[in-house]
Amino acid sequence: MKQQLDSPDDRSSMAKAIDQAAEVFTACLMMVLPGVGGYFLDKSLKTLVLFTLLGFLFGSVAATWQIIKLVKRPTQGQVPGVDAGSRLDVESPNTHGSKPEEDSR
Repeated sequence: MKQQLDSPDDRSSMAKAIDQAAEVFTACLMMVLPGVGGYFLDKSLKTLVLFTLLGFLFGSVAATWQIIKLVKRPTQGQVPGVDAGSRLDVESPNTHGSKPEEDSR
């Protein structure tokens, strides 16, 4: 079950981890199963490795797309459309008790 982006995700951290593990497992199956199906298709049609290679190629593209979709999905507290690596630099408060020196130009 997919959560709406606007609603908070109040699941436990274990449930969130299982959800992400299931997404990665799905991507792995998306990569392997088309190749295995191509292998059996090659055996039944008595062809070379044509359908096996096409299956693994298709599966790799599909799995890569799935992983990119997973990585780009915003997490709780992240604004959709904002890169996770771009954070605002917040100046730390002065902990020495003195005022910061201002430039007197």
